[in-house]
Amino acid sequence: MKEHQGKVEQGRELVLVRTWDGGWNQERKLKKLHNNRLLCPACNPLSRMQTPQT
Repeated sequence: MKEHQGKVEQGRELVLVRTWDGGWNQERKLKKLHNNRLLCPACNPLSRMQTPQT
C-alpha cells in the first residue's frame, strides 16, 4: 500500500473496492492472473458474484 500513499498525499483518491482472504501466496496468484479489470467489481459487475479460480 506504500506506493499508493504518495498519490493519496498528492490529493488523488484511492477507493478500496474488494479484498480477498489469504496471505502473500494468494496475492501472488491473483496478480499472476493479469485480470485486474475482470477481478474488480467497480470495472466488472459480474466479478461481485464470483471468486477467481487460482
